[in-house]
Amino acid sequence: MILILFIGILAWPSSSLRLKVISYNVHAWRDSVHEDNLEQLIETIKAENPDVVALNEVLHPFVAPSDPNYWALVAAGKGIGYAPPPNAEPHPDDPNNYLRRLSTRTGLIHTAFAEASRDACFFGRFGFGNA
Repeated sequence: MILILFIGILAWPSSSLRLKVISYNVHAWRDSVHEDNLEQLIETIKAENPDVVALNEVLHPFVAPSDPNYWALVAAGKGIGYAPPPNAEPHPDDPNNYLRRLSTRTGLIHTAFAEASRDACFFGRFGFGNA
């Protein structure tokens, strides 16, 4: 049985075995000048049209806080342990959280998130990890 499966794989056209994987460090959904980068990330992923996307430095669940004081504290390096503003930490299945929005808008509907830190996250007490 295994031999038949192996022979079947060898006979499969090589062009159909291609899998496009990209890896992207999202820097906690911020760009180099600390502005929101979700829209730019969506456009980049759509342009690349990958089968799999691996993301580093993901805040999840996350919706951008509208409080500029919060981001000023984070930008000044004082985010560790700082509580996110109200409504900034939605339920993981909330359709408005960034990972869910990215998934929906890029057509990559299956997501998985692995939290690495929460209390020591530079961006406050958001779940911080990889997706």
